[in-house]
Amino acid sequence: MKGVYLIIILLLSNLVFSQEQLDTDKNTAEGVLKTATDSTLISPKDSTFVSEKNRFIKDYTNRFNVKLEMSNSVPQLYIPFKETDKYVQIEPNLGTKYAFVFSYKFLSLRLGVRSKGSKESIENKGKPKSFRLNFKLLFNRWQHQFEYNQIKGYYVSKSSEPTSVDDSAPHIQFPNLTTKTFNGITSFKLNDNYSARATISQTEKQIKSAGSFIPSIHYSIYDISGTQQYIGFDGIPVDRNSYYDTFGFITTINAGYHYTFIYKDWFLNGFVIPGIGADFNKITSHTPTESSTANYIDFIFTVQSSVGFGYNTNNLFLGGFIGRTTKKQKNNASKTQFNTSQNAFSVYIGYRFKAPKTIAKPINHLEEKLPFN
Repeated sequence: MKGVYLIIILLLSNLVFSQEQLDTDKNTAEGVLKTATDSTLISPKDSTFVSEKNRFIKDYTNRFNVKLEMSNSVPQLYIPFKETDKYVQIEPNLGTKYAFVFSYKFLSLRLGVRSKGSKESIENKGKPKSFRLNFKLLFNRWQHQFEYNQIKGYYVSKSSEPTSVDDSAPHIQFPNLTTKTFNGITSFKLNDNYSARATISQTEKQIKSAGSFIPSIHYSIYDISGTQQYIGFDGIPVDRNSYYDTFGFITTINAGYHYTFIYKDWFLNGFVIPGIGADFNKITSHTPTESSTANYIDFIFTVQSSVGFGYNTNNLFLGGFIGRTTKKQKNNASKTQFNTSQNAFSVYIGYRFKAPKTIAKPINHLEEKLPFN
């Protein structure tokens, strides 16, 4: 965690120096240009000069974006738990998620931290350990998004039978339950007048309303293990007579429509994305005397939807979104699986700086070598 903070401090320090240098460059004999939409003065020969890709999109990919993001997404699972019920819902005791997102050219990297729970919350629900890495490769038409997420430590948050008197009372905990997931999305934008970067990384700005049909492929590899022991209401560890480990691969083909409505520097964005696919999973059943393995294929129907809003100028940008994912999938009585329907929200604020040479030089060199963009 200290390493993450150190990286963020070094990057921000570099940005402050670069911005001061940019302010000095603005007053050189080359003159200045006042943009029509912002009072910020930018040198015409500066590498951060803003250009219009077409009459619908303004390009900021030569500037370095720093964004602070806050969201509430927490993974939820259903687990076979015959001790109290057929199924119970579990989740990690994680607080609000904060992240710094750094974007330049086609690359966007996310470094996040979680707020710590109270002492009482940790005693009643456990103290999970988590690691998450998220980065995106955003080209003109192709977008690739990748994420690795590992969490250890869950508690029972919902059941048809009460798991506790109230939320502040002790909960059943699975301190060794570990989930590891690798998620990827590859999508293709059909309309050149629509900017996906404007809503994903804010390295572009939609200046006229536009929409696009965007097909995509979602894929996920997941591993769920460590359900062999739980901690009861009395705080005593209990070994289970039978439990299950799950490993699987999910892939879905999706096709949705995205649209951004523009009013001056304000925007409203939304999408609806239906999809179909399959979950190929292997379940290993354990008892005190033996273990057995079975393979399953579950067909999936998903619908993702989201509405976002924001304010976007030459330097400052801010916004937020609310979204919902609904998944229809046959439940297997022996399978631990992720919650099929969840809501999420996120808010953010960011600023565009002159790109530090230590960042711009290697990425620009890599961009020149890429066969596509």
